[in-house]
Amino acid sequence: MTLAQATAPKKEAQTLLDSMNLLVLSDLHLEFSTLDIDTTDVDVVVLAGDIHLGKRGMPWIETQSRGLPVIYVPGNHEFYKGEHSRVLRDLRAACAATPNVHLLDTDKITIGDVEFLGATLWTDFALYGGAEEKVRAAESYAARGMTDFTGAIRFESRGVFRKLQPQDTAQMHHAAREWLTTELMTPSQCRRVVVTHHAPSARSVSPRFQDDPLTPAYASHMDDVIKLADLWIHGHMHGSSDYSAGACRVICNPRGYAPKGRSTENGAFDLRLILQV
Repeated sequence: MTLAQATAPKKEAQTLLDSMNLLVLSDLHLEFSTLDIDTTDVDVVVLAGDIHLGKRGMPWIETQSRGLPVIYVPGNHEFYKGEHSRVLRDLRAACAATPNVHLLDTDKITIGDVEFLGATLWTDFALYGGAEEKVRAAESYAARGMTDFTGAIRFESRGVFRKLQPQDTAQMHHAAREWLTTELMTPSQCRRVVVTHHAPSARSVSPRFQDDPLTPAYASHMDDVIKLADLWIHGHMHGSSDYSAGACRVICNPRGYAPKGRSTENGAFDLRLILQV
């Protein structure tokens, strides 16, 4: 897989392509400021989460994608100011009403001969070790220090609405991980592209955050699973990364926060990052 810029038909044709050009973007955070994208020579737009709060990014996605197929995986910020299951339900409905936009959260879709598998992939808090005391310590720190768990996201449990808890997202992580592993271990003639919001490896973490106690809320150790895919796209880190695990390339191209009148948080963000698969 190499960076390239070439043209091919839109998804609706379902043509088997020699190659497919993906425009890879994440963490656009349109709640701070908007931007325009250039879809010239693009076959599929991939949005790896944190596009806008809830379904508010849908008008932007519909306009900017210009009818091209869009793979959209919700990030943690999509759920801010809402209840998790209701936001996901509303997002699914909004995407279902927009034929070219495909919301994937433990879902897959095949376009041409490329199979896209998507999940938010919350973390398991075991980045610094799987021993119970280390996981509990990471969960406790995240519960106190990460906005996801201090009231920004509500969660319904047995009819009661409460703050989202690290244990909730860890459970979602394990379900998504099991689903992804099962899917990727099933033989297929398709090229496989995994899209997640959270990172699948410590290698995605910037050196300055390697020892940060909040980092287990950003990434999980899934290097063994990564190797089963052809390409893995993620977001959440607000820092770009590009590396390989086995034959799989792992890419993160986040914009990060970009308040009006201020520079983009991630100076390495590439508005025209096109990957050829």
